[in-house]
Amino acid sequence: MGTSSPRIRALSVIVFALCFLVGVTQAQAQGKVLAGFFEEWSIYSANYNIADLQANSVPSGLSHFIYAFANVTTNPAPSCVIADAWADFETPYLPATGGHPESWPLFGNLTEILKLKQLNPKRKTLI
Repeated sequence: MGTSSPRIRALSVIVFALCFLVGVTQAQAQGKVLAGFFEEWSIYSANYNIADLQANSVPSGLSHFIYAFANVTTNPAPSCVIADAWADFETPYLPATGGHPESWPLFGNLTEILKLKQLNPKRKTLI
């Protein structure tokens, strides 16, 4: 296989981290769970993106943020895989969440979710 690009390595880390969180996240010991989810295709016909969520203070009351969707594969082993590469990590045209411009080797919704997580570190983020 050879060496992979920084973009592919970063994407692999992000996908692994998000999928890992699904398996280990537990309900909060006290209080309520208030979750909301964002569909990857919202950036298309709805023209709605994660920067819009942050600008409208939608995430401020959420305890959990769920990104929909990823695919599940069984070959070579059960794992979580990208469903829509353009929306997930390729499109460079999304508004910057929190006003932070792109400086990653990735773009798209996953980069914006990372920025959202930096702005709200206590919120659980799932895929």
